[in-house]
Amino acid sequence: MDSAQEYERLLQFLHACPVGIAELDGVGAIQMINGHGVQLLAKVAPGKMGFFEMISSEGLTLARLHEFAGTHGMIRDRLRVATAPGGEVTHLELTLWKVDPSRYMVVFTDVTAIVAAEHAQRRLQEQEAEIERARQAGAERLAAQHARLELAATILHDIGNAVTGIGTRVANLIAEPAWPEHQSLSRLHGLLAANKDALERGFPGKADALVGMLRAIEAATGERSATWRDSLNLIARGVTHVGEIISLHRRLVPDGALGAPVPVDLRLVVDDALGFLSRSFERRAIRVDRAPAEQPMTVSGDRTRLTQVAVNLLKNACEAFDELPASDARERAVSIHFGADAAMVELTISDNGGGFAPAAELFQRGATSKATGSGLGLASCLAVAQAHGGSLTLHSAGVGLGANAILRLKAA
Repeated sequence: MDSAQEYERLLQFLHACPVGIAELDGVGAIQMINGHGVQLLAKVAPGKMGFFEMISSEGLTLARLHEFAGTHGMIRDRLRVATAPGGEVTHLELTLWKVDPSRYMVVFTDVTAIVAAEHAQRRLQEQEAEIERARQAGAERLAAQHARLELAATILHDIGNAVTGIGTRVANLIAEPAWPEHQSLSRLHGLLAANKDALERGFPGKADALVGMLRAIEAATGERSATWRDSLNLIARGVTHVGEIISLHRRLVPDGALGAPVPVDLRLVVDDALGFLSRSFERRAIRVDRAPAEQPMTVSGDRTRLTQVAVNLLKNACEAFDELPASDARERAVSIHFGADAAMVELTISDNGGGFAPAAELFQRGATSKATGSGLGLASCLAVAQAHGGSLTLHSAGVGLGANAILRLKAA
């Protein structure tokens, strides 16, 4: 392939790059810009507004930029600016380089969604703190609000199911490999850098600029990839906070309050709970052994509350492996068994995870064997089991020796 074809391929690549790239003259006028950059500027800077006007609010006025006259290299990294030409605020993240005394290069991208997620994160934290203060200050008034809180618990359960789906999708995205485009950029940069002499012969006086621009693009896409992953982690934490807020609201509902009783097959309840937690088991490489039941495991009760119990018990079994040291090489497994007699149906969930001390009082509110546990889940599970005419027991031979949870409910 001759130099002209190589140059054309490079131009096509820069044009299709997923971030905006532009070369500016000494007063901020655009000399070159790729396709993605044109799309972004059409959205955020219609008319004659240029980059220097956008960043002047951050202290980078034209006079200030001229102070960098003897500097070649990065002037500002990942600078965020906000524009609202049509009333809707758009946030850009810019990295600005000075190429020579009369030329600048800027790499920029739209981070509006990231900024919105950060704001949402702060709002969720504020809401959680407000809810906790309200819970502590208003605990004496909860009895009078029983009916409204029971309705809220039902609504929150539905919201919680939706949040679980979002969390699963975000977890799948986090598990995906790094951007292949960035890896291709790295290889191309390495190839051009290693053959700079040949590139200089084909493009006299342009080799350093081309290699430097490609290095900047590689860095920008790497930062964008990292920002993408940081954003996913931020969203994941936001989803977790939403779940915690929902759980906090649920705790405000009296433990014994149940909806209208309906026939509930405990096997289907467990299937639903496993569906909600499938990603958690996969991420920890836990094998789930579910023994089939020979007959229906039917009880009369509140399906929503029983699902909450099943999710909590399976989540505890899953998280029990988080207490093991990283060097522990045991095969991780959780087993599920059903049993029934004329009066009761029984669900047993066993794990070979972290276990707990035999004397642990895990059903007391605030008691927990986990480093990040709240100590509220098992107390609520016990209250639901007792409200269904049943019981909940936990057994462990000791720390590191696994545990069993046995839920017994009155048969329909």
